[in-house]
Amino acid sequence: MVKLGSLKSVDKSNSTMQLFKILAVLSAGLFTHSAIACGNHDLAHMDMALEGQRLDISLSVPADSLVHAGHQDSHAAIATAKSLLEDPSQTFAIPANAQCQPVRVQPDWNDIDHKHADGHMHVDVTVRYQFTCDNPEQLTDVSVRLFEHFDALSKVKVQIIDQDSQHQMELNSDSANVALQAE
Repeated sequence: MVKLGSLKSVDKSNSTMQLFKILAVLSAGLFTHSAIACGNHDLAHMDMALEGQRLDISLSVPADSLVHAGHQDSHAAIATAKSLLEDPSQTFAIPANAQCQPVRVQPDWNDIDHKHADGHMHVDVTVRYQFTCDNPEQLTDVSVRLFEHFDALSKVKVQIIDQDSQHQMELNSDSANVALQAE
């Protein structure tokens, strides 16, 4: 297990590489206990890391939160979910003055098209986003727009690693804003 307090000792000259190694370890730990394994079809997990001009976000959402089990046309609902999650502007609202541009969106749809006998899709969908921000000092928050699009999603647990701190928070439809501490 990685202790979050150990991040303070990261050497700044090689901090980006170490930060993402730590984030990978944290992500592996979070997603090992996925929402599906715990039976929480309404709980998503998100890791967010800000280092210099780079913002990385990894999002893992139970497929059932994206496509309701009883949906009449699940193929259309899956296509809509894919379209929304693969468009960072539909998933996140980032302050315009930070001038962040998406560099990469990497979805892993697993076996989302397969439903089990109980009518549920027992998989998590994972999407990784990478942004480059021209004014990272203006990146003070990120609004998560998932609740606008997916009614079955009730919570997102967030792990944030920014310039000099790390913290966790839980988002819901009433509170969907992640506060960052930019440089």
